[in-house]
Amino acid sequence: CLVPQFLVNYAEACAQCGRSTSGMEAIERALRMIEGNEERWCEAEALRVRARLRLATEGPSALLHSGEDLALALQVAESQGSLLFALRALMDMLHL
Repeated sequence: CLVPQFLVNYAEACAQCGRSTSGMEAIERALRMIEGNEERWCEAEALRVRARLRLATEGPSALLHSGEDLALALQVAESQGSLLFALRALMDMLHL
């Protein structure tokens, strides 16, 4: 099912155009679907986007949780052998 990935893409687009609250709703829905369906191929990317949305919605107070999301995204990507998602998580870590 591609719905979680579509939600991740939508959430990232929301973040880029200042609609972080809508993006956070979409990313939480995507993560629930990933967990419920055991379709974890886009989990790392969902966690990475959630980290960015947390910073956008909660500000500096979300730094710790965003860092945790990015560390988990990196761990998931590496365990799945996904170099692309691992590099994306690392790049976002550098911007914290």
